[in-house]
Amino acid sequence: MNDSVSYSVVLSGNIKPGSEPESVTDAFSRLFKLPLEKARSVVGTKFVIKKGIDLKLAKTYKDKLSAIGLEVVLQKHGGNTLALDPIESVAPKPGEPSAKEMICPKCGLQQPKAEECSGCGVFVHKVTQSQVTQPSTHGNAAASFTPGNAGANVSRAEDPVYDEMDEGFFFTTSTLKLTVMAICSLGIYQLYWFYKNWILIKERTGQNIMPFWRAIFSVFWAYSCFKHIKSSAKENQLEVPEASFPIGMLAGAYFILQVGPSSDSYWLLSLFSFVLLIPANSVALRVNKHLDPDFANNERLSGLNWAGLVIGGLLLVLLLLGTFLIPEEQTEEFVFRKTMEYQLKDDCGEDRNCISAVEKQMESCLARSDWRRYLKNNEDEEELNRFIKIFFPCFKNPNGNSYF
Repeated sequence: MNDSVSYSVVLSGNIKPGSEPESVTDAFSRLFKLPLEKARSVVGTKFVIKKGIDLKLAKTYKDKLSAIGLEVVLQKHGGNTLALDPIESVAPKPGEPSAKEMICPKCGLQQPKAEECSGCGVFVHKVTQSQVTQPSTHGNAAASFTPGNAGANVSRAEDPVYDEMDEGFFFTTSTLKLTVMAICSLGIYQLYWFYKNWILIKERTGQNIMPFWRAIFSVFWAYSCFKHIKSSAKENQLEVPEASFPIGMLAGAYFILQVGPSSDSYWLLSLFSFVLLIPANSVALRVNKHLDPDFANNERLSGLNWAGLVIGGLLLVLLLLGTFLIPEEQTEEFVFRKTMEYQLKDDCGEDRNCISAVEKQMESCLARSDWRRYLKNNEDEEELNRFIKIFFPCFKNPNGNSYF
């Protein structure tokens, strides 16, 4: 293709038959991260989306816009201008389709708009749909799809349309990832889930809110977040039975689990409060896929995720051992013995004989001083004096003299 030739992506002003204007507007708003009011002023009008781009990228734009229900034409011309420039009319150039014409995506024949191509006989909408719904992955890994008849794959990293859609309408993840990350991060990941969703809600609605604090105090804001998700589902005409997503009950249960009574084992119950996020996450995922058929859910574990799993998992194991397997009294005794041993060795300085005596005589000196009796009454000054008088002089050198 000649370097001086470029293309414009132009909205014809029409919405595809069978598409709901409000749903198309919502999808357009999300695609370009525009406020809904701005999206409404564009959808349904003749509008230049992008100028001065090559054919491959122009077809990528066309396919993405067609997928959400907008009729799009490509204009061939020269020059470079900014995106989203309004125009009064769209006049097709020679050899290009008008608003009432189409080019068959299979055989390339220009003809009056119809469901079936008069040249090759294919149903146009089926060919177009198969082109824009090629399987793709989402994330940092290289992923591609086949846009129209461009003849080459376009990486998501190189595609500005995908850059705009890096996140969905809501932040969602797989149930498995949500479960594993919430447990191994000791509940931190579910706060992150709230934080990411409040950021998207703020960007979309323009509300003057602070996502970080709404996540930190999610016990008070969970209901509001769930309500946003449910309202978005209804606005997009997605059926959400009350029994599957009772936002009041879920938010109330989340509050109880997070601020319940303090006990040695209740923390474990509160750790599973993430379960109450699963219905919200599922509905939010339906909204994302409804607005963007190519949306790929956040299911893969990143390097940071793996680091959190390892560190948090080890900490969780220690907490479980301390709660259920090691009695509190035994833990306290272990800490006391090791503390006393460290203190005595420190007092020995560089005297290796003294350090050796501490290591060899520790058990007998603890037994002689009846240290468990002291440990149970360590706030009694008289008991403390008794323990000190017996324990420290107990460590003897070969001549029978005390080290301390």
